[in-house]
Amino acid sequence: MMEFDPTLHLVDVPGVGPGDPLALLPEGADRAAFVFNGGGWGDVERAAWESATGAGWFCLSREGSSSAATLGTLAFSLLPTGEALMVHSDDPLLLQLAGPRVRVHSPAREAVLGAEEVKQEMGVEPWQVPDYLALVGCPPLEVRGALGMDEALAREVLARFAGVEELTARPDLLEILDTPRADRLRGMLKKQGERLRADATRLNLHTGERIAVAEGVFRRRKYANLI
Repeated sequence: MMEFDPTLHLVDVPGVGPGDPLALLPEGADRAAFVFNGGGWGDVERAAWESATGAGWFCLSREGSSSAATLGTLAFSLLPTGEALMVHSDDPLLLQLAGPRVRVHSPAREAVLGAEEVKQEMGVEPWQVPDYLALVGCPPLEVRGALGMDEALAREVLARFAGVEELTARPDLLEILDTPRADRLRGMLKKQGERLRADATRLNLHTGERIAVAEGVFRRRKYANLI
């Protein structure tokens, strides 16, 4: 992977596990945001919020929104401004953000993934991650997947179709796949299509919504813990 120099670190606090999220920032980092779920906090989340705000870092939580959804909206809001983002999370949903100016750091795997790494690991482009997860399922995200669809077939489908929306709209085109299961898959899509479309839409972080942030809000306030 080419060397990547982020201008901003985005930490998905629920997505990085029980450790200290502040420890994920590299030495000398001076711009960061710590993103939390919009409700249902426990002692770990409260302690992390107090620790981050006490150290002068910007923290963000939106009522009714998961940390991944909030972080995704924030990332898509910032990319047009020229920011280069390092996202810290083990949530597979955030892999859809990987691109020329976004890397995803997985603390559990001690790995940093760009678009090429996501494609190598999952077999699909980052922007196809919501469709891929909708098809194969993801228990941590409460996504069942398409019954009768394995990972290899999901990759083949997404190599030929734009996503779940096109796949469920034109199941007749399944005959172009090199699989004897085309007829069975057409029946499966007819029964499960509505749920699959709903899951793919729910998992897609690129909703068009934007978060406006004040200039300088991400820079650490060195004396905030004394105010």
